[in-house]
Amino acid sequence: MSRIDSLVPFIKRMGRVVCIAAPLMLAAAQLWAQTIPLDLESLYRVELRALAMGNAFTPVARGESALLYNPAGLVQYRDDFKFDLLSLRLDAEAGPFFRDTLALQKLSGSGSSQDVHDYLAKYDGTPSKQVMGQGFSSIVSNNGAHNFGFGIGSLAQTRYSFTFVDQGPPGFDANDQLLVSAIDLQMNVVSVGFQILDGQLLVGLSYKDIALQQQIFGASFDFVVNSGGVLVGVGGPVYRANAYDLGFIWRYSTAP
Repeated sequence: MSRIDSLVPFIKRMGRVVCIAAPLMLAAAQLWAQTIPLDLESLYRVELRALAMGNAFTPVARGESALLYNPAGLVQYRDDFKFDLLSLRLDAEAGPFFRDTLALQKLSGSGSSQDVHDYLAKYDGTPSKQVMGQGFSSIVSNNGAHNFGFGIGSLAQTRYSFTFVDQGPPGFDANDQLLVSAIDLQMNVVSVGFQILDGQLLVGLSYKDIALQQQIFGASFDFVVNSGGVLVGVGGPVYRANAYDLGFIWRYSTAP
């Protein structure tokens, strides 16, 4: 067999991948163009107590929460040192989608293409599903003798959005798309806080180093079924930024 003959199967496989990837890239580009500009604070300000308070949280944030909400809160309480190696958080939509997805993962190695077909057909044309994971490590110190607080923290967060794109008539179509959008946030923060006017005014300053990237992965349903779930990726640029936050808390008394 000549070298040219041996390349024919490879060329055919590559041609099939290109035929699959081209419409995927177009669908991903359309989805990307419709993406709402990211609100960075909505990504890292996810304290459960803050959400419960409707985000009316900045005056009462303290300790490691103050690193992300208001650096002036580092001196809300005194003579304290806290080292938090890693705080983990996972948020996901409840419902059959993730249960079915986990069930499909458990079939890995023993499932059939029909299992994948049934899974994709069930969610064909449905809106996005969301999942978010976050890790946060921090060191916070408060020195009451000098009315001074200091803290450093490192945040890593990834948000996934699963979208099923119906390319044709309702119902399962081998040309339909499964798209996964991932937003990766990496942030390091250093904050200081202090009290003046006999503790009546709390002031804080923080510095943040931020890296943010959005990526889209996806494939046609037919490609997922026949290749066992291999996804084609479209990587976006990495946005890097430095930010400074200045916060304050003013305490007042209504007593006569």
